[in-house]
Amino acid sequence: DKIFLACELIVISVTAGALVVAKYTFTTYVAQFVLAIAMVTASGFVPKLGAQLGDSRHGEAAMTARSLRHLVIAVIALGCGAILAFNGAIVTLWVGHDQYLGTTLNVLLVICTLQFALIRMDGQILDVTMRIGPKVMIGLVSSAGGIVAGALTFALTHDLVDTLLVIILMRLVSNVMF
Repeated sequence: DKIFLACELIVISVTAGALVVAKYTFTTYVAQFVLAIAMVTASGFVPKLGAQLGDSRHGEAAMTARSLRHLVIAVIALGCGAILAFNGAIVTLWVGHDQYLGTTLNVLLVICTLQFALIRMDGQILDVTMRIGPKVMIGLVSSAGGIVAGALTFALTHDLVDTLLVIILMRLVSNVMF
């Protein structure tokens, strides 16, 4: 989870430097808050889901997992919509316009936030099923691949947009596999 969450930060810090990392941190601050709300929401369902699976009530567990997915998607969609609408203004008022990475990167960071929320939610569901080994390996390959591919992309293009697009594509491995 920590590597997934810090994937972009690792790539940006290694390739683009401290100034861009600071701008990234300011631009993603609200997104991290939205992500935390989504994850706390998902965590609230885990005990119920675990009890249903433990009692072999698989139909009810599937319904709970579906409800959890719908609720997390609603929370993250609402939060990401607010980020798209207000993040530029929030960062500008908070630390200045020069610290905002711009609309295109803001959209890509929202996609990263949405993607990570879905990966983490599915990961929590997989944790309850006690199938942790494959989840860890898929996550490791996806996040390490994202870091390497992102660093190579930035080295070739010196463009954060291309770099984030590659990281998003590498994370799709986990989205699909989970």
